[in-house]
Amino acid sequence: MFKDAHAEDEVWRLTVVRAYHFERLKQEKSWRPIVQLSVHQEPVQEVMLGVDGQNPNLKMTHLIQGASHESRLDFELCSQAKTKKKSKRRMVLAKTSVTLGEILVRQGPNKLSELQLTCQVAVMRRTSSNGKSGLVRQPRLHVRLQPPPSIVLSRSSTFQSSEPLSRSSTFQTRLSETDEPLSSHSERALSETLSVASVPDVPAEPPWEDPAQTEESTLRRRRRKPKGYHLFSESECGSEDSLLSDGSLAHLIEVEDTTPFLDDFSSSHVQEILERESCGTKRGIRHWIAGSFLPQYSPDRVSVLSQHGSSLLDTISPYHRLNEADGFDEIQKVMTDLQNEWSYVGASLMALAAIDATVFGYTPDGIIEIDSLARQSTAAGALAAAFGLAIDVWLILQYNCTDPRKFQTRALGVFDNYIWFCMTCRVPALCLLVSTASLLFFMCAVAFDLWPTGSLVVCFLTGFLVTSQYILWAVVRGTRVIVKAVAGLWRGTARVEGNDVKGEDKADKA
Repeated sequence: MFKDAHAEDEVWRLTVVRAYHFERLKQEKSWRPIVQLSVHQEPVQEVMLGVDGQNPNLKMTHLIQGASHESRLDFELCSQAKTKKKSKRRMVLAKTSVTLGEILVRQGPNKLSELQLTCQVAVMRRTSSNGKSGLVRQPRLHVRLQPPPSIVLSRSSTFQSSEPLSRSSTFQTRLSETDEPLSSHSERALSETLSVASVPDVPAEPPWEDPAQTEESTLRRRRRKPKGYHLFSESECGSEDSLLSDGSLAHLIEVEDTTPFLDDFSSSHVQEILERESCGTKRGIRHWIAGSFLPQYSPDRVSVLSQHGSSLLDTISPYHRLNEADGFDEIQKVMTDLQNEWSYVGASLMALAAIDATVFGYTPDGIIEIDSLARQSTAAGALAAAFGLAIDVWLILQYNCTDPRKFQTRALGVFDNYIWFCMTCRVPALCLLVSTASLLFFMCAVAFDLWPTGSLVVCFLTGFLVTSQYILWAVVRGTRVIVKAVAGLWRGTARVEGNDVKGEDKADKA
């Protein structure tokens, strides 16, 4: 423990190193914080930090005289106005209170102690580009404390008897022999050992040592070391017969350090197993298996379709995006895309329905003659537009005013998969395609009656431009096939002619 010989003459040296996360305490972009110190409400020399919170003069230390490890030190982070009228006014932004012993305990390997300050003003929240406020961090202060040289960590002289040392004295001896920093877990214990009160000369026995239990503890068997083994092999895995033929089950039933999973394994069960072993009955040993903390069941929403079926469904719908969504953020992106699509498709279907209704209002003696084929295409386009518009309105009412969680619940449907939703969500777009194709066929039929040549030229050029890459790919592949076929025929013909020439030469030689 710490020995404080001359508490009045001892000097503690404190250095303020740096401050962190103090920028949002004030609305100014750049300002220099001031750290005010006081010991038992007596002010000590203050220090002004830089704009980045770093102490520009680390050689300047604060000398604290007449203090002990129980002396309380107050830290106040202040700001000073830049104007001349308010230059003497200071505002306390954050503060904390801690003892010198606690600071000494918190020091890490770098001899720094981190202190968390409590804000005394409202902290400004920084808003990101997406409208969400960022995480507010508490201001922190890094200080370095050097205790007086007379306070050392050593073993108490009151335990120099011939009796065995207790665990507390052994622990203090280990602390004196090592220079490792104390962890935060031993803060409470160290605050008690920091006291300077005298200890009686009578050696105190440790409370955890019971003389009545020493003989019993010595009779316990030592726990066996765990042996390694290979997966899917029987190199280290013994059978039940070999386990029961060892002569004792003491290595399976341990009295000390029992786990919570063996609490209900009472002494009656132990006695029963020992009786079975003595009678020679070979039975299986009860295996204790810890229950899994994770659910073993999860709905399989992907394996309902085959690989080709899921690929085909994904080409016309966001099937894989919904199945592979890790959170509600990705589901919300899919929901937003579908809602925008339904809005555009609905407006287009309304325009096509209006065009089809206008065509139905033509009189037979109009300028344009409409034959039966054009009328049938118009009727098909009108039906597709009407059905697509009705389904689009139903989808908007069902999925538009919902959050991602409710959207996912409704999209899963009765069978708990996204198949039926993915087949339904693109029906308005499919109806739009059918209605547009019907309108195109109607326009081509009417234009062909008025100007056949021009209609054919326009249709040919449009189709060629749309399918030019496929036509070019077909031409290239066809050319390669023809070249390979001609080369194969030429090699075959040359081989046959060569065989004939060799046969004739052999016949002439013979």
